[in-house]
Amino acid sequence: MAWEQLSPNLQVRGLRKFTRALNRLGVDGKLIARDSANEIIDKIKEESQIEVPVSVDGSHGGEPGALKASVQVFKQNALSENNYFAQITYGNESVFYAQAVHEIIGPKHNSPTKAKYLEDPTNRLAPNLPLQIKTKLELLAKKLQAGAD
Repeated sequence: MAWEQLSPNLQVRGLRKFTRALNRLGVDGKLIARDSANEIIDKIKEESQIEVPVSVDGSHGGEPGALKASVQVFKQNALSENNYFAQITYGNESVFYAQAVHEIIGPKHNSPTKAKYLEDPTNRLAPNLPLQIKTKLELLAKKLQAGAD
């Protein structure tokens, strides 16, 4: 049986320009950007794990709790020039229904679980990334300034 992993693409407006500016700061800027993105990815995973439906009776065609357990997070640890890659996925060969559960809003879910269990946390948290990076850069600048005094 064919299956697809659920892994939405994320675009943060202005992030490419922001990343180029961070690159001019050298390694510290890149580390701050990477670590901030990793923190956001971890928060998205955490919230998606709260919202992902859990079948207690295997009614989705898989083992109870298999969808929740199928989550995987891939992070880029290397520093690169102009991009950062991170991915959260749900689904595998035995959890082939991840995308269907995510997209079909009709079935009743027990709160806090719901459809759009990955998309909604991503949409809520991803826009915070530039502000989080800016805050960390300001802290770094204060530390550097204090060290220069």
